[in-house]
Amino acid sequence: MFVTIAALICMLACQPKATPTPAISAQQTLDTAAEQIGVRLTVLSNLDVEDCPAASAQCYLAQLDLTLPAAMPADWRIYFSHISPIGWHDSELFELQHINGDLHKITVKTGQQVNAGQYRILFKGPNWLVSESGLFPNFIVEAPGLTPQVISATREVKRDGDPLARAAHVAAFETPQQRKRNPDDNMPLVDATWRFQQQSALQTLPLSASPRVLPSVQTSDWQSERRTLTNGISLPADSRNQATLSHFLTWFGLPLQNNGEAVLFTLDSTLGDEAYALTIQHEGIEIRAATEQGRFYALMTLAQLYRSSDTSLPLGSISDAPRYPLRGLHLDVARNFRSVAFVQRLLDVMAAVKLNTLHLHLADDEGWRLQIQDLPELTEVGGKRCLDLTEEHCLLPQLGAGVDPTSQVNGYYSREDYIGLLRYAAQRHIEVIPALDMPGHSRAAIVAMQARYRKLMQAEQSDAANQYYLSEPQDQSHYSSIQHYHDNTLNPCIDSTYAFVNKVLDEVQILHKEAGVPLTRYHIGADETAGAWQDSPACQALIARQPELTEAKQLSAYFVEKVANMVSQRGMIPGAWSDGLSHANPRALPRPIQSNVWDTLFWGGSARTHDMANQGMQVVLSFPDMLYLDFPYESDPKEPGYYWGSRATDSEQIFQFMPANLPAHAEIWPDRMGNPYADKDPTPLKKPENIIGLQAQLWSETVRSDERAEYMLYPRLFSVAERAWHVAPWEQAYQAGRAYSAQTRHMDDTRIALRNADWWQFSNQLSNRWLPMLSEHQIAYRTPLPGAQVNDGRLYMTLPFAGLVAEYQLADSGWQTYLAPFDVGNRAVRVRVRARVPGSDHTSRVQQVQ
Repeated sequence: MFVTIAALICMLACQPKATPTPAISAQQTLDTAAEQIGVRLTVLSNLDVEDCPAASAQCYLAQLDLTLPAAMPADWRIYFSHISPIGWHDSELFELQHINGDLHKITVKTGQQVNAGQYRILFKGPNWLVSESGLFPNFIVEAPGLTPQVISATREVKRDGDPLARAAHVAAFETPQQRKRNPDDNMPLVDATWRFQQQSALQTLPLSASPRVLPSVQTSDWQSERRTLTNGISLPADSRNQATLSHFLTWFGLPLQNNGEAVLFTLDSTLGDEAYALTIQHEGIEIRAATEQGRFYALMTLAQLYRSSDTSLPLGSISDAPRYPLRGLHLDVARNFRSVAFVQRLLDVMAAVKLNTLHLHLADDEGWRLQIQDLPELTEVGGKRCLDLTEEHCLLPQLGAGVDPTSQVNGYYSREDYIGLLRYAAQRHIEVIPALDMPGHSRAAIVAMQARYRKLMQAEQSDAANQYYLSEPQDQSHYSSIQHYHDNTLNPCIDSTYAFVNKVLDEVQILHKEAGVPLTRYHIGADETAGAWQDSPACQALIARQPELTEAKQLSAYFVEKVANMVSQRGMIPGAWSDGLSHANPRALPRPIQSNVWDTLFWGGSARTHDMANQGMQVVLSFPDMLYLDFPYESDPKEPGYYWGSRATDSEQIFQFMPANLPAHAEIWPDRMGNPYADKDPTPLKKPENIIGLQAQLWSETVRSDERAEYMLYPRLFSVAERAWHVAPWEQAYQAGRAYSAQTRHMDDTRIALRNADWWQFSNQLSNRWLPMLSEHQIAYRTPLPGAQVNDGRLYMTLPFAGLVAEYQLADSGWQTYLAPFDVGNRAVRVRVRARVPGSDHTSRVQQVQ
């Protein structure tokens, strides 16, 4: 068969035209690159690293491996967060630059060209890095005129057997060089065997059947009988907050019904504001208290005593009162935001365990989280982070924030949100202390007011623009804050700073008034920044006018004294962190004034506490050693949290805390490096009545989700509540001038045995009451890991809390309950272990034994 030329031409000409391949846009190139770029970050060593960057006595060595795809947008760069400025890097192709705070930038060096392939950058930074938490997620690739994207390889991901999402690009910390901070670091490298050794002595402690609640009561007298409640309980018709009370009683499974056993409320004005007496007999249930708050706490105790399995209560009586009038939690929502629902869940738990103060940290360098009338820029700009180097629309993406301004690390409380939280807290007898940190840690406010200034100047409203302007353009001071910012400190020498402070105080007071919740305490922060204001013309002029001022470093105290008095004149008690107050003139400060002491005990925390109490300040114990809940539970690189003050703070250590005898901890605890220290009580405590409270802190630099925040809080917050309310019989009384060290033996074996038995009982409460209840209410928490070891082919396991369930897995078989030691057979078989909360599917992180 032949095809004619005409036909052939027709065939070719009549074919449908091929659709041309559309050109790939620059934005598509960047988006695809964000999916394809490979990143691997490995800390090589913290030990014996030579040629450290200037001003670093010690440094670590790390490597950043990049895998670049064939197509990259023109003039690309990568932004990422890193805990401290990288002082040295080694690369012929790439420049690595510190921008501000923790933000860094990678660019191709001028005159260099990179192609698809793998590249390595070695770098050094100050001090050490021994934890995954020190390495942030969400690297950002960006190019001029394009929408930046997070590099997928650096996002946080969840893996099987691990309750936490982790940055995918961070290599494991496995060697001593990676896990030790320096040659003097004697903290244990925690694994299953270490846990087994630490937990073994607890396993045989007996558990008492006597009723117990959390926090423990002051005195109790129990009978052997119980009484049945067929229909739960009923409260007097005139009881306030019936809905709130019903909410909590339901939490504990105690029905509140009209036909329930009537609870008799008796007014007893001889009792303290939060004290109560509870009597349960066959004839009835009586609560005696002087206040509604005392009755509320009595009902929380009654609800815990209720046993839903047989709807019964034990017969007996309780007399109870708190150790401290202020029992609190500091919640940082500024670094990374926490949702309204999270705060409400937290307030529920706090009220149930008789914590009564929420210190709400609403503003810091990385965020301003409270809507202020007439200053929308504070939240429109200061309430979110994204990649906008001009900071016209958001703050820089510090702390691995990424590019999405609507992500859960961003946000703020509207006026309605805040008023709602105040009322929610008040119904639970919890006071909210707002804190907007100044003069340091104020970058969010400064940047927001700069945006306001530019907007109003463009509108030719110069007076309004300057009204709350927090910057002095002529100030040429060079400084670096602890968090490595060079522009985060209010100027105490310009009038607009105090106009801003007054405006904020006005609006916060209005919010509390609208909520019907008086503002009685306000925390000013009082954090300092060394080197600020040295070259400020306004400050030089102020120093010349004020005879009591001679140099710039006195200006922080000047600011603290002035603002503290501004707060006091409004009828509020000002609060501040102890370091800021320590430089102020005590005679220039108002009274009363609250000092949150946050020196570690091994760095003189007891002396600072005693000194400030002796001066007449209201001292709130806020030590990092055992009260910073953003620190890791264990010295394990996988446990999240900063660790500058403690490498490991678990529930048991907090439980061991003896707040009334601070020097005594030198005998029972090491310093942050695991080494002994001594406390000779150089400043004896003369006015213990001025220590008014105990407060845990949850800072949020490494806490990027509500779930992670709950993991860090629970179960440790239960130990905080126990120590804030209850004085344990094993605690050692304070004796002025007594010295303590690892060589003294003031804490005798009897007290230690009592403490261990008390802890084991307490942990049993957590396992069988509190953790299951958190599970029931969808509140996240950390289940502690079991101990395990294989000896002569047999598996042995221990538990950190009484009442948990130990489980194991051999090779790829299913999970089994551990009951007793048994032969695992071939020693090469993989053995994995975990702990489970009884009656739930909540387990610890899985660990491999062999």
